[in-house]
Amino acid sequence: FDQPEVRTARAAMNRAQHKTTSAETALEDTWAELCWERSRSKEMERELCDERSQALSWRAQVKSLTALLYDADRHNKILSKEIAERDLGLAPLVASHKEESEALQQRVKDLERQVSSEGG
Repeated sequence: FDQPEVRTARAAMNRAQHKTTSAETALEDTWAELCWERSRSKEMERELCDERSQALSWRAQVKSLTALLYDADRHNKILSKEIAERDLGLAPLVASHKEESEALQQRVKDLERQVSSEGG
């Protein structure tokens, strides 16, 4: 069993077995890395789905708030128009009352002067 051909064959077999073992170890390491990457990828996919859901929720809230702002703005314009119309309607009345008030004040002054000049 100690012939050169047997020793050469054994050495070749040992080298082949070592290469096979190294290849198997490398394959196992690669498989473990791929499994970890796959797991991480699924985790990232879940995170992205969560973020997308949150973004869609925010988008819906923004749409809702935009609609509320639009309605509030529209309502504000209607109220502003109504107030302006009331102001226009009241302006002649206010002017009339002011004229009446000034006329009455003048009448009171005239009467006071008359009383003071007659009784005075």
